[in-house]
Amino acid sequence: MIAERVSGLAIGLVIYILVARHLGVADFGLLQYAISFCGLLGLLAGLGLDAIMVRQIVKEPERCGVYLGTSAALRLGAGLAVIAVLMVASGLSGHDRNLQWMTLVISLALLPQAVAVVEFFFQARVAARWSSLAKVCAWLAGAAFAGACILTEAPLALFAGQPLVEAMVLAVSLLLAYRMFPGEKLVWSFDRELAIQLLRETWPLALSMGLVSLYAHIDRVMVRALLGDEATGLYAAAAKVSEAWYFLPAVIVSSVFPALVRARETSREHYLGRLQDLYDLMVWMALLIAIPFSFWSDELLALFFGEEYRKAGTVLGVHIWTGILVFLGVASGRWMILEGMSRAYLGRTLAGVIANVFGNWLLIPRLGMVGAAVSTLVAQFVVVIAFDALWPETRSALKMKLRSLLPIHRFRRS
Repeated sequence: MIAERVSGLAIGLVIYILVARHLGVADFGLLQYAISFCGLLGLLAGLGLDAIMVRQIVKEPERCGVYLGTSAALRLGAGLAVIAVLMVASGLSGHDRNLQWMTLVISLALLPQAVAVVEFFFQARVAARWSSLAKVCAWLAGAAFAGACILTEAPLALFAGQPLVEAMVLAVSLLLAYRMFPGEKLVWSFDRELAIQLLRETWPLALSMGLVSLYAHIDRVMVRALLGDEATGLYAAAAKVSEAWYFLPAVIVSSVFPALVRARETSREHYLGRLQDLYDLMVWMALLIAIPFSFWSDELLALFFGEEYRKAGTVLGVHIWTGILVFLGVASGRWMILEGMSRAYLGRTLAGVIANVFGNWLLIPRLGMVGAAVSTLVAQFVVVIAFDALWPETRSALKMKLRSLLPIHRFRRS
């Protein structure tokens, strides 16, 4: 799984840079706007089923076929609903025909994710390498498609097909892996009562995923609405470099999470010590990334994307410091789930969305692209630090985070 994430990041970043160089700032900005516009609701189509399906399949392996069939049908319906909403929103937003076509093609990538529920089957059987190989195949197919578009000087609208190609290849690869997996093949079926039960259980998670999706893409959408395509292209390039490192905390937290669970069951003091170690690690890693990127942001963007993207250096210099809060936020988010604070998790995500939208609306007209970067930084501060101060159950976590931001405490402990 780690190899799949690293290879996916590497392949995706190389293609991202090549496409940005080939299209130029304005067309690249329009493409990124279309992707972000669809991304506003993209995660909502998953219905938050990932969080519970593996658990249920492990508990009731004899009903695995029913769970897979029902969740696939729910995701297909949700995908169609999201596509319809996106197309209506695109029309109401005054998008031209070319942009509406790009929106449709990108949003169609939501439909093959209905088949991607096969991944739950592999995870429940501790055979994630099968789904990881399928994802690598999808990454390679998407890269080949983008490369072909570049070599053939394809029109801009055709570049929007890369997410759809990746989603289709992933669905086919997962089905092939499922067919090749040793053991008896399950008969998929749909259960109406189970579907209603799943929707009742997952709606808070689906809402949280929708808010996360909105939070992740709203800055690019608002930059285009207020500044235009060229500014969107510059901002997207800087943000991509800054966000490329966000897979690190997810991988590390996933690795140490079982140890945290065991420590919580044995010794409260040991558990809190391990948690503090994790927060400290997140901060030190983020600092090692942020410091060099903030000093050489102009040169790095020019090196990767070309001289015309050098103007986004200040954006990268500000945005890269968001990583410290993001790294802490990933760690504290898993802590909140471990402690059963689902309401607090939803509340802090909503607070981040509100802060980001308001900050973009206030700062972009005054500071331009840099205003969007500042807004993202402030919104993460609200999510990771300010919210903990207001929510009583999370104040203990706030103290630990503040200690991690003051490295001197580490030397006192040692």
